[in-house]
Amino acid sequence: HIEAGFELLKLRQINNPDLYLNKTVLVVGVKYLEEIDELYGEFLDEKKGFQFGTGFDKYNIEKNINLLYSAIAVADKYWLGVVVNWEKRSITTFNCAAMKFTDASLVPYVNAYAMALPFMIRNFFKDVSMDTSKFDKNCI
Repeated sequence: HIEAGFELLKLRQINNPDLYLNKTVLVVGVKYLEEIDELYGEFLDEKKGFQFGTGFDKYNIEKNINLLYSAIAVADKYWLGVVVNWEKRSITTFNCAAMKFTDASLVPYVNAYAMALPFMIRNFFKDVSMDTSKFDKNCI
């Protein structure tokens, strides 16, 4: 259900660009982070040279994008909203199941993204001067 909601939001953004005044925001949906999860083991073997592949081109990430909206599944039952802020170099998760999960217990779910995304973006834009240090993680 979450992926369908993201797809509808992306479709609305495409069909009604005048409603979305902030052109620095991109809704990528659930699959974006799932694909990073699938490749994370290979990424750890060779961080600097690893390429996440051409499949990520479909997300239309451009240099002017500052925020990515997505979601991740926790324990195959709960969903966390995720906002990646390129400018502040941070990942914020929205803990909708605070009674079930502490903020500290959610860190492992976003740690892979905090490590992989800086390298992914640097390689995607072919800009070796980009900072590849780990993103900060916040939970709300």
